[in-house]
Amino acid sequence: MFTPVCLALIVSLAAAPGNALHNGDFTDADASLAAGWTLDVGIGKARAARRETGGVDGGAYVEIAMSGNGQADVRATAGFVELQSDAAYLLTCAAKVSNVANGSHAVELQWFGPQGYISLDGASATVTNKWTRIAVGPVRPPDGATRAIVLLRTYHGGTYGFDDVALTTVQQMPAGVLQNGGFESDGNGDGIPDAWTL
Repeated sequence: MFTPVCLALIVSLAAAPGNALHNGDFTDADASLAAGWTLDVGIGKARAARRETGGVDGGAYVEIAMSGNGQADVRATAGFVELQSDAAYLLTCAAKVSNVANGSHAVELQWFGPQGYISLDGASATVTNKWTRIAVGPVRPPDGATRAIVLLRTYHGGTYGFDDVALTTVQQMPAGVLQNGGFESDGNGDGIPDAWTL
């Protein structure tokens, strides 16, 4: 179901302190979408727009609207992020989606090595029409990975909003650590961090 992507550009860790992604809150506009981000339509019909208000904190966000099934993603125009040795990575974002069907959308952290695509880790929202925080990781890059790319990807018809996208490095983690130990992800919007219970 997930299709690997190949890009030719490489970028080092960037802009906002600790965040490898420039303009992850989509505050800065440009003529086409948001500064540092672009829409790539692989299959089907999709449009993306930067909305000035209505994001997770009331500000700007990016929205993908798909008229049917296919594949589209918003990605950083700079391309790949070079990985730091001995680091684990945490990808977080806020999402507000109209379709939570299995496989409808995902925030993906795709891993690449010298020979190309290796694998991906992803997460999606599980509640409709409400801003929820979702997280991928913390996760160690797979063996052989030297770079990564972040995709805000959609597969099924619907409207998908994304905001506050951040890729950060965290201290390398031992095997067998608790899932969602940083409590970043609340994909179902129930106020309790995913993988934890009261």
